[in-house]
Parts: sequence; structure tokens; C-alpha cells
Amino acid sequence: MIRFYNFILRLFKAKWIVRIPSTTDILIYDKVGSENIIPLIDKKFNYEILNSRFETINFFVFCRSLATYFNYKVQLKNLYKNYLIKFIEVRKPKIIITFIDNDFFFYSLKKKFPEICFICIQNGLSANKISKNKFIKIKKIDFFFCFSEIFANFYKKIIAKKTYIIGSLKCNKYRRKNFKKKKNKIIYISSYSDANFLKFLNTNISFEKFYKPELKLLPVIYKFCSQQKVTLSILLKTSRINKEKNFYLNILKNEFKINNFQYLKFYQKTKSRSSYEIIKDFETVISIDSALGIEAINFNVKSIFFSTRGKFFKNENFEFGWPKKIKKEGFCWSNNLSEKKINHLLKQNLNLTLKEWKHKAFQNNFNKIMFYDYKNKIAKKIFKNIIFNRVILNKN
Repeated sequence: MIRFYNFILRLFKAKWIVRIPSTTDILIYDKVGSENIIPLIDKKFNYEILNSRFETINFFVFCRSLATYFNYKVQLKNLYKNYLIKFIEVRKPKIIITFIDNDFFFYSLKKKFPEICFICIQNGLSANKISKNKFIKIKKIDFFFCFSEIFANFYKKIIAKKTYIIGSLKCNKYRRKNFKKKKNKIIYISSYSDANFLKFLNTNISFEKFYKPELKLLPVIYKFCSQQKVTLSILLKTSRINKEKNFYLNILKNEFKINNFQYLKFYQKTKSRSSYEIIKDFETVISIDSALGIEAINFNVKSIFFSTRGKFFKNENFEFGWPKKIKKEGFCWSNNLSEKKINHLLKQNLNLTLKEWKHKAFQNNFNKIMFYDYKNKIAKKIFKNIIFNRVILNKN
């Protein structure tokens, strides 16, 4: 009953379009991330965005979906999926592209539309949320654009016929800063979500269990910073600023029994200043499982990783460097949250010059973890060829 009510509520909140949809060359699956895909498309090709989260609903396509619903008595939860399928049938795209790399329904559409070229662009570290068994029976999509070599190898095995290494589309928009001394020392990249339960590989993980790494890590880092008289900055992730701030403040209050934190500061991204521009001003970033922590490597910023999330619900996919198996400890990463280990990594990395840190990163093959291509020149060239072959040649 609650599910039905929520479904009806979302229908009422959606923007309804009363217009018979026309065909299109390219369909962008999901509005989220579409701003990163659109610059890759030559202006002479037309594209449309398929809103997959009830943002907009086409009246005529929805009526077709209802007909299927009543004729074949599909389950309510499949009604909207059927709407998405009908939308694709009406639009008749040659190519479907998405920036949502953890949407299994997108991958399953390839079996329904084998003649359409499906492209997925890596958006984060969502590979750790993918169950290989789930992909055994589905048809591989055509292309997957990846952060680096290790992800390209992973996705080619189970998801895509062909993979390309392009780095991070979002990260590649920003120029590297030079090696000059930075005024800010340490920033911690938040992985916070306000969901009550988080789901990985069809398993619900409680809020308390999921955030055990933060409970152990943050007090040690703050204690270290206060002893060194260095400000610990925290880069917030969500738009619910106060709730996220209180999450971190409560962790520290419970540990130190004080309300005034002299060496603590919060940052948040804005329309005029992205997360990438914020971290470029820091000497060192710390993260648990944030893609931004890996992307920071491209900006001449030292990165420290405490990749321990999966230890608390027995999922090795959260270890540093996954899906490539690497050693548990390294010069800037650890799967150990003991105070001794945390302090050791902090001291070691803060004492390294950026040149020394970059040299160690090169020795540990960090180029295989994150590739960098300023202004996405490689991605634009590959897209141009794919679109030409799939759209122009098919028309002729």
C-alpha cells in the first residue's frame, strides 16, 4: 500500500508533457550527469534526455505503458520500467548513453534493444557495488568509458564488449595546479549519505555498521591535527548541510566531550566553486572510499586512503585499488584503523614533499588507478567516431 501511494505521489509531482515524441539520434539515459555528456556530442546531431526518476513523464508514452500494465498485469514496480522501454521504442535512438554506472536496468536494456549502441561512462567507484553473478545472463553493452586500466579490465570481463580509458569526465575539466606551496594542509572528503540503510550486492547495511570507519578514523585525525596545530577541514558531500555537519560534530563530541573545536572547518561545493576547485587548494586529502580522493591525485595533491569500509560487512570490494588486488598496506593507504597506523600514515605523508609523494605514486602504478586527460580530448575524439559510425553510416 505504501509503495502504491509513493508511486502515485511521484506521478503527481512529475512534470507532464503532452506532446507526441519524435525520433532522435542519441538518447541520454537519466538527467543526472547529462551536463557531462552533452559537450561530447557534435551539435549537428540531435539528442534527448530520458528522465528515469519521474522528473518528467510523456503523456502519450505513459498511456502505452498503462495498456501493457492492464493487458499483461505486470507488477506495479515494473510499470515505470515499462514506461522507459516504451519511451525508447518511440524515440528510436541509434545510441543510448548514461553517466549512471550502477543502474542495472540500463545494462539489461541491451537485450531488449540489441540493435541500439549502448554506452556507459564511469562516474565513480560503483564497481564495488556490482555483483558479477547478476551480469552472467545479460547481454554486454557496446562501450564502457573508464577511469583507468584496472577498471577497463574489470568492465570488459563482465559488462562491455569494448572499453576505453578516458579518466574522469568531471575531473578532466579542471587544469592541474603547479607544485607551489599550498596554504591549507589537510581536508577530509566526506562519504556521508543520509539514507537509513545502504544497499550493496542486495544486502542492506545498517547506518551504524556502514559508518564505523568514520567513528574510528575522525577522532584520531582530529587529535593529530590539534596536536600539530593544523586545521582539519571536512568537505561535505550532501545538500543537507546541517545534518551532515552534525554527523561529524557528534562523532567528535562523543569522543572528546567538548563542544568547541578550534581546529575544525567545513567546506561545501557551490555552483561557483566545485569540489575539485576546493581540494586543489589543499596539500593533502584523506578519504575512505570516495572517488574524489583518487581523482585528487591528478591535481598535484597528496592523497591518503583508509579503505576499511568493507571490513565491517565482509566486502573486499571496498579495499584500496579494487578491482585490482594489491597489498593491504602502502605508503599512503591502509586497511588498518589503529591509532598507531593512522598517525604513522599522516606523519609520513605530511613530511613528504609533493615531488617525493608523486615519485612514490609512480612507483606504485597510480597511473593505472586514475588516468587524466585535460579537456577530455580523448573522449571527444572517440565519441565523434562512434557517433559517425552509428548515426551517419546507418542513415546512409
